[in-house]
Amino acid sequence: MSSSNIKTRLLKFAPLFAYLGYGSWASAVNYWAQSSNFLVSGLIQALYALIATLILRLTVLKLHQQFNSSSKATFYTFLISFILLVSIPAIIHYIFATKEIFYSILPGAIIGGIYLFLILKYEVNN
Repeated sequence: MSSSNIKTRLLKFAPLFAYLGYGSWASAVNYWAQSSNFLVSGLIQALYALIATLILRLTVLKLHQQFNSSSKATFYTFLISFILLVSIPAIIHYIFATKEIFYSILPGAIIGGIYLFLILKYEVNN
């Protein structure tokens, strides 16, 4: 089995890691901020991370296909996907009055950006 194939297969576990990791993180930062709805914030982030990670891969593949005629397809795909990755959870946390929005979504922005890069590198630009 090639190294690229193994990496592509490992990317399929990303939704589970997203659910556990981001849900725990959002609960923790809001607990430390003495927010009474820290469990709700964690559940919101966990569910969003799971669903978004599942949808993100499909979105990246579709966007890259749409921009295929452009030499900057990878850049535009990354940019649009990253903006969606950050803005949607920020809006959801704002609606649910999460006290620490920035810190709640920070790991998702960082790791999500890396995940986008890996999808583009190993699944799109083979």
